[in-house]
Amino acid sequence: MEEAVKPVPPQVSVLIYSRNSEAALRRCLSALEASKGRERFEVLVMDNGSRDGSQQIDAEFPGCTVLRMPRNFGWTRAMNIGMRTAVGEFVFFLDPTVELENGAIPALAAALSAQPEATAVAPFLRDEAGAPAPSIRVLPKPGNVWPEPAAPPAVSEQVAVEFPNSAALLVRKGFIQGMNYIDQRYGHAFADAEICYQIRRAGKKILFVPSAVGVWRSTESLSHDTYEADRVAGAATFLGKHFGFFAGFSFRLGAILRSFLSLRIGLAASMLSGQKIDGTQGND
Repeated sequence: MEEAVKPVPPQVSVLIYSRNSEAALRRCLSALEASKGRERFEVLVMDNGSRDGSQQIDAEFPGCTVLRMPRNFGWTRAMNIGMRTAVGEFVFFLDPTVELENGAIPALAAALSAQPEATAVAPFLRDEAGAPAPSIRVLPKPGNVWPEPAAPPAVSEQVAVEFPNSAALLVRKGFIQGMNYIDQRYGHAFADAEICYQIRRAGKKILFVPSAVGVWRSTESLSHDTYEADRVAGAATFLGKHFGFFAGFSFRLGAILRSFLSLRIGLAASMLSGQKIDGTQGND
C-alpha cells in the first residue's frame, strides 16, 4: 500500500494588514493569485474591523484566509496574531496597496535562502507611472525622528539597505520569534523600525532585491488625531527603548506642548494618555 504524499508546507506566509481597503485588497490578492510559485506561499489577511465588504473577500479568493478582528488592532497586534497563525519559514509583510509582479515572491524567497547573513529582503517598488517609489529610509534617531524616504538605489545587484518600507518586506520568521514577536508597546507606527533596528543590531543584513518588483499605489494619508497620537507614541517608545528614557520622554513632551500651542487639545489629550492603535481606541 502506497503511503499518502504529505503536502509540502508553504515557504512564505504573506501577511496583509487591511482596514476598509476592499478595492486595493482585491487588486493585491489578484496579483498574488496569478503569481509564479503560488503553491509555495499562504496568504493571511488581518482584517481590522472593516465596514466596506473586505471582511468577506475570502469568498472571492478562497485561497486566502481572513482573520477577522472586531476592531482596529493596529499593525503590531494584527501582525503578531498573523505570525502566530502563519506556518511559513518566511513572513512577508505586505500592504494591500502593493501589487507584486509575477515571480516577485519566489525571487525574494530565493534571495533570502541564498544569503545566510541576511534576515530580510525588500523588493523594488515603483509607482503607477513606473517611477521608483520613495521606499528606503535611514533608521529614526534623536534629531531625525521622521527620516524622509528616498528612491531605492539604482542598481542591478542586491545591496544592503537600512530601513525599507514595510509595505513589502520579507523576514525570516525565526528571527521574529527570537524577538518574542513585535514589542506590543507599539501600536500602528514604528513597529517596522523596531524590526529593522533589531536586524541591524544582530549584525544581520536587509537586502534590496531589484529583480523583485511591485507597484505601490498612492494612498490617503492617515492624519487624524488617533493616528497622529499613535505615531508620537511609537516614536517615543522607539527613542526611549534605543536611545534612553530621556530621549523618548523629551520627544513626547515636545509633541504634547506643540499640540497645546496649536490649540489641538484633543490630540494633546490623546498624547498625554499614551493613546495608541491597538484595539483600545474604539473603532477609529
